[in-house]
Parts: sequence; C-alpha cells; structure tokens
Amino acid sequence: MELLARTRVVLHHPFFPENVGSVARVMRNCGLTELHVAEGVEPTHEGAFKLAVASGHILETARYHAGLEAALAGATLVLGTTSHPFPHLRVLTPREGAELARSHVGPVALVFGNEKNGLAIGELRRCDAVIRIPSPVKDASLNLAQAAMVVCYEWMLAAEAGGPPDPLAGWRDLAPAEELEAFILHLESLLQERGFYKPHNEDQRRSVLRRIAARLQLDREEVSVLRGLVSKLGQARGPGP
Repeated sequence: MELLARTRVVLHHPFFPENVGSVARVMRNCGLTELHVAEGVEPTHEGAFKLAVASGHILETARYHAGLEAALAGATLVLGTTSHPFPHLRVLTPREGAELARSHVGPVALVFGNEKNGLAIGELRRCDAVIRIPSPVKDASLNLAQAAMVVCYEWMLAAEAGGPPDPLAGWRDLAPAEELEAFILHLESLLQERGFYKPHNEDQRRSVLRRIAARLQLDREEVSVLRGLVSKLGQARGPGP
C-alpha cells in the first residue's frame, strides 16, 4: 500500500465545500489520506464536514495553499485530470495513470480542477501526464467527487498490486517537482531564444519535452548537471536554427 502513502490528492480552486468533503470521503474509502487544497474554499469549512462521513480527520489534517505550485512542492510526479481532449498532451486512462504512479519511485501529486472549468491548459501543461476518464458520451460530465472516486479506486487497485518494480526505489533522490519545473523553464527559455519553437509546433514541442523529462525520472544531481549544461549552451553565441 506504499503507493497510497506517497500520493497526495490536490484540489485546485474548488468552489463548493461539500465537494471537498465528498472527496475526503472518497479518499478514506480508497485508502488515501493526504489532501491538499490550492486556493478556493478551505478544507475546514463547515460545509465540507457535512459530507465527509467518517472522514473529518482528512479535512482536519489537509493543507491549504495560496497557489498550485505550493501544493505540488516536493512531488516528483504530477498527474493532472481533465474531461477535455486537449491536443499535444500525454493522456492516460485512470488505470494507466495509476500504473505509471506505481512504477514511479517518489511522491505523486494527483490534481483535480474546479467544478466549473477543471484545470486550464497551462496548468495541465505543468503536469507530467494527464488523466482522462473515458466515456462513450461526447459531452460527458462528472461531479468532482465522482471523478475522484473513479481515479482513486484505480489507485487503490494499483496499490494492492504491490510496490514499484524499480529496484532503485527507496534510495534514489528524485528531483522534486519545483526543481524539475525550474530546469524545464530554463531549457524552454533558451530554446525560445534560439528559435527552436515555431508557431505551428510550439505547443507540441513543449509537451514532448515535458513528457521526456517525466519519463527519465531525473534525480537532483542529474537536474543540477543538466541545468549547468543548459547554462553553458546559453552562453554560446551564434545564430539560432
């Protein structure tokens, strides 16, 4: 069950306290305990406790943050959720997302957007991969807690299957989300300056680079070396491609 222990559920800007309480109830029933709320209604709102049946302890220990980045701090794998088929994003089913998290070796952040708009495209690009619940209906729509139930149930099943098969698990010091994000932004800045991105392929290339970075599971030393390499390349003069 170690997957459940290293997975945090992040609610970004939830509008209704009742939904926060319902998500806490879902988490308890699936064995998840760590809840983070970034902006929006606070988890200790009276309305949240009304629907958090036997799950008040999750609300009481939940962490509230002023922004999404703070809620992701320390995570080494960030998985967003969406109902929209955005192009150029690495989209997984809930089961595929759970398997990816199980094979990962560090803390995982599972991010849900608000009830009205979900996660914006910029926030989804911030994620290493995106989870979308399949549906035969074009305009499928799930309540926040319903979506959380589907995804968290898959997390529970993956956790019951056992820990990560990676023999390096337990001692690799993977780079936390904020350090990896700083490296990616540094690299993207240089690539932008050098003309790597073109109007017709910028979104696609940015998404591919993020997928590569997530798949590599870089540790802190590797990120440090790569940042030094990018800095050296940035010092080189000459025309871009």
